[in-house]
Amino acid sequence: MNRAVALLGGPAAIAGAVIVLLVILCAAFVPLLAPYSPTDISLQHRLEPPSAAFLFGTDQAGRDVFSRVLWGARPSLQIGLIAVVIGLLGGVSLGLWAGYHAGGWFEQAVMRVLDAMAAIPLLIWAIAVVGIVGVDPVRLGPFVFPNEIKVMVLLGVLYIPGLARLTHAGAKAESRSEYVDARRLQGTAEWRIMVSDVLPNCLAPVIVQATLLVAVGIVLGDHAGRGAQLPVLGRLVALPVPRARDLGHGGRVQPAGGRIAGRAGPPPEHRAAHRMTAPVIEAAGLRIAFGPVEVVRGVDLAIGRGEAVGLVGESGSGKSMTALGLMRLLPRGALVTGGDIRLEGRSLLALTERAMTQVRGREIAMIFQDPLTALNPAFTIGRQLIDAVRAHARLGRRAATDRAAELLQMVGISAPRSRLLAYPHEFSGGMRQRVAIAMALACKPKLLIADEPTTALDVTVQAQVVDLLGRLREELGIAILFISHNLDLVAEICDRVVVMYAGAVAEADAVDALFSRPRHPYTRQLLRCIPRLTDGRGEMPTIPGAPPRAGIRMDGCAFAPRCDHAFDRCRTETPPLVGNGGQVACWLAGS
Repeated sequence: MNRAVALLGGPAAIAGAVIVLLVILCAAFVPLLAPYSPTDISLQHRLEPPSAAFLFGTDQAGRDVFSRVLWGARPSLQIGLIAVVIGLLGGVSLGLWAGYHAGGWFEQAVMRVLDAMAAIPLLIWAIAVVGIVGVDPVRLGPFVFPNEIKVMVLLGVLYIPGLARLTHAGAKAESRSEYVDARRLQGTAEWRIMVSDVLPNCLAPVIVQATLLVAVGIVLGDHAGRGAQLPVLGRLVALPVPRARDLGHGGRVQPAGGRIAGRAGPPPEHRAAHRMTAPVIEAAGLRIAFGPVEVVRGVDLAIGRGEAVGLVGESGSGKSMTALGLMRLLPRGALVTGGDIRLEGRSLLALTERAMTQVRGREIAMIFQDPLTALNPAFTIGRQLIDAVRAHARLGRRAATDRAAELLQMVGISAPRSRLLAYPHEFSGGMRQRVAIAMALACKPKLLIADEPTTALDVTVQAQVVDLLGRLREELGIAILFISHNLDLVAEICDRVVVMYAGAVAEADAVDALFSRPRHPYTRQLLRCIPRLTDGRGEMPTIPGAPPRAGIRMDGCAFAPRCDHAFDRCRTETPPLVGNGGQVACWLAGS
């Protein structure tokens, strides 16, 4: 009962639902409930007050008002409900598609037309409709529709702009959420993401508006040719309908949570000595650009089976964009403009988008920075895990449920079957991150990309997540790309480290060699900025200056303006990435 109240939005929503349901039932069973015919005239009972015989009294012709209200409810509700259904089908479909594919020509074309229609108030359109449709009645079976079919269709069309704009706003915001990216990473088809993930989180304001439009349709339908047949019935029926607006308030569970900074820790005992096996994923000369602005500049990256590689650098250095490029999941407007990406020898850039949906989730998976935004707040943990399992495996509901419980147990969540019924907001930050890891492991991928997976967690939970990743890597042999600003965490979990600056690789080496003998001035500056307990109360060291802005043409080394050792050649020639084991892009590396 408590869950039902929560889903509906509270007692007010339940009360509204009950009222609306009663009105609908009365309209459906009016022949059984109405004590008299709505047209029976009895002059001897004119203007009778309410009584047991006449619940609402009688009118000037002696007709029973209660019976007339009941008989008038059916055609009034038909107009209001069917018009709204037409508006919902058209408006939600257009708004959902345009919002999810924001930035494209379809969105621009649809929204400009809808804006033009919405510029004229609905009341003006409605007055025009009433004048156009006339008053000629139409008979269909046992029901009398005084021109109601025209009213339904025209009102439904007029409802489309407002409902489409509401849906578009919600879909556009939701399409940028990390849980949508997580679903795409699972290889889920775009239409399924729109319908099963984005749409439920957009419906709350749409439901509110739709219930109010039902009342508008009832009132307008009452005036569209009904005239003296059953006066005031539309107004009476419309009174309880706005109570249904409360049904929309339970549409989305609001996330809550915060961010706590990272931790430092000693090197792990379980970290294997660096060994480069045949690469699972390999990027060669990868270039990514937003139009003329290049944000990733010729990155070379290879990760072997069972190997953990750290990707570090300041914000804006291109780490996350490189990771998204590996999965061909770039933001709208970004394109791979050069290089190649190979997964076990197969070029991912040569695959169609349909083929890539089979790669994402099954062979490459990703853990996002904030586990709360990576999980859909409208669905249970079990629903999301089961969807992740069934995205690539042909399993029945029971088998998929068993696999989901097994995944929760694998990542250390107790009582996994009961926790499948919980919603994301019922978990702590660390537990949500474990769920996100379980979703990423649903199809046993070959490569796991962890993009700042511990940033939103406290230091104790960070340690647990890092230990979990290390254990799963050993047990399952998964290759890991670990993106982080926290160099202590990178030293703890990774075999190799790749340092990026201004969209390019500055240095790459085994973790022990890089931390003990950094060769690039930028790497040395990053390591100098690690907080130490022995630093006392002095000012925390920082790197002077700021990284170059994207799109600015750089002659020579991008780090030269901030480097204490730069000389003339650094400012005119770009150093190549050279080296056999460790690699570095610096003219001073050999000196």
